Amino acid sequence: MFLSAPAIADCKKPSYTPPVCTKQYIEIQFSDSEDYDNCKREVNYYLENLDNWSKCIAEEVRLKGDEAIQRFQCKADGRVNCNVTRG
Repeated sequence: MFLSAPAIADCKKPSYTPPVCTKQYIEIQFSDSEDYDNCKREVNYYLENLDNWSKCIAEEVRLKGDEAIQRFQCKADGRVNCNVTRG
């Protein structure tokens, strides 16, 4: 039984650099409510991308771990061809 999951190449790695709007000195406040809202949107988008990346990578890691367990069990059972392929 194989579950459909994105391959690591399908995972879009986000920038690890926080949005530019967060790089202001602490004593510099947002110029107005629109500036605040825009920065908040950028931060939310940044966090969503990081979350999606971590979920994608976690699934890939789980699949690789499952593959290793299957190969080990095959070998432990004394079977000859233990190559596991995923499509």
